[in-house]
Amino acid sequence: MRKVQGRSKGTLGRRAVTGARACAVGFMVVGSWSLYAAMTGASASAATLGATATITDPTTNLPLASGGSQTQFTVDLPASAACSGDTATDGYHVFSYLLPESTAVTSDTFVGGFPSEGLGLFDSTGYYGSADTAVTTGQIVDIPTNFEFYYLTTHGQTAATLDGGSSETWQAGLACANSSGAVSDYWVTQVTFTGNSGDPGGFVWSAVPGVGTTTTTTTGASTSTSTSTSTTLGGGTTTTLAGGTTTTLAGGTTTTLAGGTTTTSAGGTTTTLAGGTTTTGPATGASGSTDSGNSGSSSGSTTPTTASATSLPFTGGQITRDLALGLLCIGFGFILLGFSVKVRRDIAPKVFVR
Repeated sequence: MRKVQGRSKGTLGRRAVTGARACAVGFMVVGSWSLYAAMTGASASAATLGATATITDPTTNLPLASGGSQTQFTVDLPASAACSGDTATDGYHVFSYLLPESTAVTSDTFVGGFPSEGLGLFDSTGYYGSADTAVTTGQIVDIPTNFEFYYLTTHGQTAATLDGGSSETWQAGLACANSSGAVSDYWVTQVTFTGNSGDPGGFVWSAVPGVGTTTTTTTGASTSTSTSTSTTLGGGTTTTLAGGTTTTLAGGTTTTLAGGTTTTSAGGTTTTLAGGTTTTGPATGASGSTDSGNSGSSSGSTTPTTASATSLPFTGGQITRDLALGLLCIGFGFILLGFSVKVRRDIAPKVFVR
């Protein structure tokens, strides 16, 4: 006589095996996608727009505030400064630029290996551009240490071109461009050229790190015909109302209302109301004084954070989360897969024929 024992238990067991395997596959798919996202984010740098470049003495590695036409210098960028992609895989290259102060850096293009407008930085070998990045990371490496503004005069420029006949301010720095020549990242410093007949090139220069394009926003007050004037440099965000005068440097965020005068440097955040005068000091932790309102004052020490670059999609925290989630899901998938094998083995002897 044929007799089957444990049919009900065997059916439930097989269902458990099928369900466990389906869940295991689902967890592994999710885990694999999270690992892919983490690796993609780790291999591509965040876009950097308007971060600080510093003209530096190549011998002492200290910032150079000024120099003559034949003073040699290099350009120092923040640690691990990188393009949004690398040269080997993504076709990104590094270029130098020298643009009038009122020109947006992102309007420049580098098709053909040279800037579409403005000038650039030169060393003894010529224009610095189309330089390769580090593989995978896109990091900017091997920046020349013998730049000279004098070389501009040996490549068709004159002192009058730079100093405008007396004194003129430019933006200088390094930029990354993608395979189409469009600017994806840039680091900026402000350079002022001044005519000097005693210099071999006919001019001298001074530099301020991290100061970029100047823009002016005018907002009329609803109860007054007066307007406001704002100068925002190096990526700062400024709102100025009702006649306030505001200068924001290197990423500071400032709101000035009703005639206030505000200066915010290097990432400080300041709010001034009703005619107060406020100064938020640089990132070195210098003391600043604050007047808020029409009267009264207070003083205190401020330590704004260093101005940071604009970042796009991936950050270290997100990459870490994606990596952890991916490993967790894949690990749990393997656990479920092992469980399904064990259940299958457990129920196999339950079904037999006598």
